Amino acid sequence: MADPVRGRYIRAVFERGKRYHRPAAITVALLAILVTALLATRDTRPRGASRPMVWLWSWEHFDDFRFLEGQKAGVAYLAATVRLDSAGATWQGRAQNMRLVHGLPLLPVVRLEGSRALNDSARHELVTRLVAVARGQGDSGLQIDWDAPRSSRPAYTALLQELRVALPDTLPLSVTALASWCTGDCWLEGAPVDEVVPMVFRMGADEARVRADLQHRGDFACRACRQAVGLSVDEADWPSLRARRVYLFSPRPWTGEIFERALERWERSRK
Repeated sequence: MADPVRGRYIRAVFERGKRYHRPAAITVALLAILVTALLATRDTRPRGASRPMVWLWSWEHFDDFRFLEGQKAGVAYLAATVRLDSAGATWQGRAQNMRLVHGLPLLPVVRLEGSRALNDSARHELVTRLVAVARGQGDSGLQIDWDAPRSSRPAYTALLQELRVALPDTLPLSVTALASWCTGDCWLEGAPVDEVVPMVFRMGADEARVRADLQHRGDFACRACRQAVGLSVDEADWPSLRARRVYLFSPRPWTGEIFERALERWERSRK
């Protein structure tokens, strides 16, 4: 069925075009139709609107998550480890199983290792496989975990830009971050991601400086790092932060008791 509003608009463009060259008027009209069509087909649902505020990281060990039935929490599980080297991107899938309950939100995490920059072809292939991982796990999105050295930051930024374009609009893109990145030069500020998760544990030589900065400021210096935080249940010194999404890491297999204790600690640590 013809759209009378669109028809009037196109006729008006052609009528005004009498004072100019007709090809220019035709171009404007075609662009208007194209923009209208793109807006009509674009999925504008918010990304990750119903995602849990508490996630449990499941790394390379067997986890029985049946204790999460009825809980408002999800599992961010290591889906694959990708080694970046001279041969390109070498994939290794998750080796350990998980025991789950129906309806449990799942967020695939892909760990990148190495510092070699990928050429365009290898990056395109990596993006294609990452999108397939995200699409295969529902609507929770994808999390990238890469402790990229300074020399790899341009390559990481290029990867994230291409990945965000390739992912469906409704799938959120999350990245972990060394806590030092969030108190220093803020290089992830403006990155094409929906969430940055600073990992406030296993910080090595940066630990004293990061904790002192958090205590002084009351939060991370970089705004991009104020939406989420990663904590480990085996470290005693958790920062006091305002409410945000939390990712909890356990070096041992998760149990209901470990989860409950961690949840209580997180509630107490929030401002």
